[in-house]
Amino acid sequence: MGPNFSFLGVDTAMFAPNAVVLVGVVGAALLYLRACAVLTERGRVIPILQRVSYLSGLAMILFATQTFVDHVGEQGLLSVHMAQHLLIADLPAPLLLYGIRAPLLYFFWPKPVLRVVARIRPLRAMWAVLRRPQVALTVWLVTLYAWHAPFFYEAALQHRLVHDLEHITFTLTGMLAWWPLLDPTHHRVEGRVWKAAYVAAARMIGGVLGILLIAWPDQIYSTYGNTARAYGMSVITDQQIAGGMMMMVDSGIIIVGVTYFLATITRGEEHRDDVPEAARLAAVAAYEAAGNEPKAPTAH
Repeated sequence: MGPNFSFLGVDTAMFAPNAVVLVGVVGAALLYLRACAVLTERGRVIPILQRVSYLSGLAMILFATQTFVDHVGEQGLLSVHMAQHLLIADLPAPLLLYGIRAPLLYFFWPKPVLRVVARIRPLRAMWAVLRRPQVALTVWLVTLYAWHAPFFYEAALQHRLVHDLEHITFTLTGMLAWWPLLDPTHHRVEGRVWKAAYVAAARMIGGVLGILLIAWPDQIYSTYGNTARAYGMSVITDQQIAGGMMMMVDSGIIIVGVTYFLATITRGEEHRDDVPEAARLAAVAAYEAAGNEPKAPTAH
């Protein structure tokens, strides 16, 4: 666990290692650095801002899962657990997608993986459906609300494997929800009116959870009991802080997202002829399967 420190007056372990998440994050970092190295060898340098964006997203996930945030959120404070969810899904997702923008996206996975994906048509077809804006948004919202239902939320608090599954699905669906907005198959992020509406609708619907946490008069998640009192607050105050954090993040994303997608709306004209992602992946895999050296797909 490492050294302890006082968190809101409670002696708390600084670190709470989680091997499952740690292996996943380290693996994602190594694949990313490998892709950067491959592109650098071919004369394509990945901008420093793009690298910082991706690694910052991974750093957020590490902080949320490998430090006191995990322990306190699981056994002490609902508000800290909610902060953990924000650090796992809502905040790192756009950073990770921006960091993996094309052409790096097409060198992220090794050749064998690309070949396998290119040959599994049902998998590619499923991905083509999932990344549609209306589908991606629905999957994210269903996942968000399902895991916050008392039965599933408390199951995650009581069982480590369920908790890990909760975090994995939050991360994956969080990235899925952002995919139509940032679409890393393009070199630049397109500005669109529908993207501004998408951000506003997604965050307003998801933000209802925050409102419920603030307004609900009783404790929603009984597993916490009176643990908040050890940190100098009532269970209702803890619950309200959790809801307030959700609403604050949702409001910030709406303001930044809507402003950005409306301000950059003319960029959308540059990418009308971009090749669909599934087709690009298939082309890269076929090219490499023929024994050629990989190269970054380019728009026609």
